[in-house]
Amino acid sequence: MKLDFFFTIISSICTKINVIQITKGKKTKKKLKTENVRKQLKKISKYFQNCMVYTIPMTGKHVGVVRRIKEVATDAEWTHCMLHREALVSKQMSTELNKVLNEAIKIINFIKSGALNSRLFYKLFEDNEQNVKSLLLHSEIWWLSREKCLSRLIQLRLEVLEFLNNKNSDLKNYFCDSKWLMMLSYLVDIFTMLNDLNLSMQGKMFNIFDHSKNIASFKKKITIYKAKVDKGNIDMFLILSEFLEEDDTVSVIDIQKTISSHLNQLSIALNSYFPKDIRDDFKWIENPFTISIENLNFNAVLENQIIELSCDTTYEMKLKNENIVDFWCTVYKEYPELSLNAIKKLLLFPTTYLCEKGFSIMANMKTKKRNRLDVAHEMRISLSDILPQWEVLCKNIQNQPSH
Repeated sequence: MKLDFFFTIISSICTKINVIQITKGKKTKKKLKTENVRKQLKKISKYFQNCMVYTIPMTGKHVGVVRRIKEVATDAEWTHCMLHREALVSKQMSTELNKVLNEAIKIINFIKSGALNSRLFYKLFEDNEQNVKSLLLHSEIWWLSREKCLSRLIQLRLEVLEFLNNKNSDLKNYFCDSKWLMMLSYLVDIFTMLNDLNLSMQGKMFNIFDHSKNIASFKKKITIYKAKVDKGNIDMFLILSEFLEEDDTVSVIDIQKTISSHLNQLSIALNSYFPKDIRDDFKWIENPFTISIENLNFNAVLENQIIELSCDTTYEMKLKNENIVDFWCTVYKEYPELSLNAIKKLLLFPTTYLCEKGFSIMANMKTKKRNRLDVAHEMRISLSDILPQWEVLCKNIQNQPSH
């Protein structure tokens, strides 16, 4: 009994339902009225307590997709994508920092938007040994692009200044402003941290407990960083620290309030978008051997099973050597009801990563070299972890020898 098997079953059923193309409440209701869809949804709800991952606009109280599905599958649960929530948090910044961000993007666009300027800027690196020879464009829909483009800009700031001087552009004045460069360096550092958090929540076999741990850890980091900044300590911001070592005309005091205010904004946003840690209500799933059983609201069957499990030293050793998912799959035979309750929570999809992965694969396949318009079968193979039985497939096809 493996958890990836359950994921495969759910994905297969969801593919049959094919509700992805529907975005309006009325059309969703019409689709869910069909007998096949209702049957498949009830199948998921009965065995796996299906989790739906959506963005807020799809969770309408009266006609949203979540409301319509829960009318059919009453046990289904939904959650707001944690990647989307993290992206909303990263947008929180003061007017001053937002102005620096927009000015940096304006500089990048001045060089990258025109073919001539882009080629001339590349010419500056012909005699240099640097591997990085161009800037990166910023894209609002690409959540990781802010750190990437700003990091490249701060890395090539001397070359950018030289190019802007040759072009006699007023944009060069920004690179003569040490305070502006300090704030740009800080933005690179904080966006790097936010990107690391985002990337830590991308993957297939992560559960909602893993992501909740990452969010809780980041909350503590922001609180500690703010306390350090208030004392004048910025060691955690590497790019900013390097810049201050190179330029002794400015100090961290010049932007201390700006950084502290921004970290406070991030802390408030994190508590707003992630108000509760799901692990607080399900600590018994993470460690059933140390939990206080008297405080659990279990029925008699579940209570007996968790008491027996908590006294089983063999399984306690297994929990230390296995991850939480494999552990609950292992105890299923002896404690089926308790294990199934834990697996229902572990099956919750915390992010829309699988959907985003499908979009990326579709973008890679949608080229001029493809030999057909319908790519449904190709996408199914690309997204599946099941390896094709090539030998069996080859036996059923006649060879085409050369003449």
